[in-house]
Formats: sequence, C-alpha cells, structure tokens
Amino acid sequence: MAKKTLSYEEMVAAAMTGRVPPEITDPRDAIEYLYGKNSKGNPNAKAASEDLGISERQIRRYITTDLEKRAHPKGTNATKIQNATTTANDTRKSDPTWRQSQMPKSRQKRFEKNGLTMSFDGTLRYSKDTRDRSLKDLNISAEDAAALAQAWVSGSAQAYERALQDAINAAYLGDYAGFAVVRVDDITVRHS
Repeated sequence: MAKKTLSYEEMVAAAMTGRVPPEITDPRDAIEYLYGKNSKGNPNAKAASEDLGISERQIRRYITTDLEKRAHPKGTNATKIQNATTTANDTRKSDPTWRQSQMPKSRQKRFEKNGLTMSFDGTLRYSKDTRDRSLKDLNISAEDAAALAQAWVSGSAQAYERALQDAINAAYLGDYAGFAVVRVDDITVRHS
C-alpha cells in the first residue's frame, strides 16, 4: 500500500504530536461539533437545518445513529454536508484547546526538558543564496523545542513557521542573521 502524502498541516501535526490527528468524517460528528447538542443530547439538527438550508427532517436522516436507516446526502445537500464537515475539521484544527489535547503531555514534557531531534527536507535561504536541503538529526534545544510546541498549540501558522525557522537556524547555523525557511517538504521529529 502506498504511503499517504500528508498536507503541510498534517505533517506538522504529526511531527509535534507523534501521529496525524484524526479527521472528522461522520456527518453526525461534524453537525455536533459545529452546532452543539440539543436538550436531549443529540446533535442540534434544528440549528444545522437553519444554517445549512436543509430541512430538519433531512438532517436527522443524515445523522441517525442507526446506520442501516441513515440516508446518504445527494446533490446540493451532499455538497452542504461535505462543506460542513470540512468547516468542522478546519475549525477544530485551529482550536488551541483541541490542539493541546492532541499533544501527549509526556511528549511535550520531554521536548521542554531534553529538546528534540529533527530531520528536515525543504528549501532554505542564506542571505541571497536559496538551496534545497536535507538536514538529518538536527539537535534542537529544549528552549526551541518548547517554543515549537507552544507555537503549534497556539494554532498560529505564522508563529509555528517562525519558531521552526528559529530552531533550524540555531541548530544548523548558530543563529545566522540572513537565514529563512522558504519551503518545507518533509519534517520529522523525535524526542532526544
């Protein structure tokens, strides 16, 4: 079986947490995540119906727990449900509370205490010189590893990219002033 190509976000999440965080794939889970639960503890089909423009009855058919009776959306409703699932995934992935729950405490503590070892494939720039690089076994300090973990948990892509650039710069060049990470093709992390 071919190895799945990870998106940049999935690659970073896997590097920081040790695994690719799970996606929401079930419409029931997406509706519950986006619209909460009703007074009976079920996904709030009424709020979903009002927001998505699909009848409440149809929403209930799409999210029933009885899989044999569950209807599969078609046409524009399928697009609306798929968009809701995508929105739920995107919203959850940027939520610092959810990100913190995905980062094993033991992994974060090891990063903060011992640092980490990183392998990196991508494009780096030194002043005006831009080159593809494959860097193996970079020893990232505990301080830089903690900054990487905090930046990832924050949900800010810019904060993570800055922390990543600072960590690679310190480990590879010793804080060279004209250094930049241009592109990341692959990144793997293990605790030291």
